[in-house]
Amino acid sequence: MGVPFSCKTRICPSCVKRRAEETATNLVERLPDVPHRHVVITIPRKAGLRLRVLQDPKLFRKVAQIIVRVLRRQLVRQTSMNRHQKSQLEKVLKPGILMCQHSFASDLSFHPHWHLIVSDGVFTPDGDFYHLWNWDTEAILEDLRNSILRAFVRWSKLSSEVADTLGQWESSRSGFSCFVTEQTLPDDKDGLGRLIRYLFRSPVSYRQLSYDEGTGKVRCRSKRGTVKEWHATEFLAVLAQH
Repeated sequence: MGVPFSCKTRICPSCVKRRAEETATNLVERLPDVPHRHVVITIPRKAGLRLRVLQDPKLFRKVAQIIVRVLRRQLVRQTSMNRHQKSQLEKVLKPGILMCQHSFASDLSFHPHWHLIVSDGVFTPDGDFYHLWNWDTEAILEDLRNSILRAFVRWSKLSSEVADTLGQWESSRSGFSCFVTEQTLPDDKDGLGRLIRYLFRSPVSYRQLSYDEGTGKVRCRSKRGTVKEWHATEFLAVLAQH
């Protein structure tokens, strides 16, 4: 199977950036002309949840499926429409969701999280759009936390006792988070394009990296200013896992 990058390396930041540009140009014209929001979902280090995803990468997709189900459930509840009409359409209403799974922090450490572009409302099968009344992020976060913890117990990745403990903590201390930005309006194609490029970006940019030919060491500076250093072959192994 061919490698979809011009340099044939799979991990080239320049090729990833070029692909992100092409993807953004394509999707900006195809996404519905409705308001969208950028949503970021993270899970905690506590109880080894991130470690379990590292050990079993299939959990990335499984958690993504839970996120989609929770967002659909919550956005339908929070949509502004007639109560009788909502009860009739509840099973078919859906938000528009574009998701990217990210496994990296800015220093290339393992940090599983999910970036989404979500319509600011829901669609009927006929294409009618109903705006959200308000984003209740607390309700979304609580639903996400409970749903993900129950799933980890069901998958035998977490004990029910530990899940109960994490479920009882205050949201601000639990390590779960749901970040929602302001609207990106339908006529802001440039803003939507920047957002799509951000979702499809490379784990690292060349601006973060420096290479010492004498020692064969690669240095990576994170957004917070911290620096990590690897031998070049070790760096490639670290980058390849993302």
